[in-house]
Amino acid sequence: MRRLVLSSLALIALSSGGAYAADLAVPAAPVPVASPVAANWTGFYAGIFGGLAASTDALDMAAPGAGTVNANITGNGWLGGGRIGYDYDLGGPVLGAYADFAGANIGAQIDGSEDLGGGATATFNIHDTLQTLGTVQGKAGYAFGDLMAYVHGGFAYGHTETGFSESISGGPSVSGSTSQNRTGWTIGAGLAYQLPNNIEISTEYGYYDLGTASVANVAGVPINDRLTFNTATVGLNYRF
Repeated sequence: MRRLVLSSLALIALSSGGAYAADLAVPAAPVPVASPVAANWTGFYAGIFGGLAASTDALDMAAPGAGTVNANITGNGWLGGGRIGYDYDLGGPVLGAYADFAGANIGAQIDGSEDLGGGATATFNIHDTLQTLGTVQGKAGYAFGDLMAYVHGGFAYGHTETGFSESISGGPSVSGSTSQNRTGWTIGAGLAYQLPNNIEISTEYGYYDLGTASVANVAGVPINDRLTFNTATVGLNYRF
């Protein structure tokens, strides 16, 4: 009888211990946290951009009896277009190149008069408008994760339309227009920031010099024009 009681107690103890062990929860393995993916700037991109411009036209004209007359006229306008490019990320430093083309309406105008003597006065108007603008540029920058600061510069070209008119008191009036393709250079700086889904936003400043050209001949007086302007643009790109 005593042996039966001890055996029963031992069986009960073993059963309780097994149940207790079964009730102990096994801790779950920690879920690994994904490390953030470092931004990589290598690859092609394409996008659109637009912004504002401020121009300066340096005009000079050989006025009869007055030598060469110089005038700086300022204007403003807008531009907008498309861009394609490629960047190569060197692990901080970034090198790249891009080409863009934009429609524009960047104009400057001058109104003036000249005393021709003998009571005669010549009144003239000259207006110069940049209608298209394109560039092929190199780029060098440094990436701070998703943000990149860079400088850019290269070849620039554009198309201008220049209109002029002159009227002489008591005499004839002369008017006309000149259409020209202009070439020059550009330099500037910018910032770009990568967003999710391969989207990039950018902002750029650019200085442009499209050189000096003869834009009009009013009553035998040649008029030369040097066109320079500044731009501030915002862009939206997709990186492939």
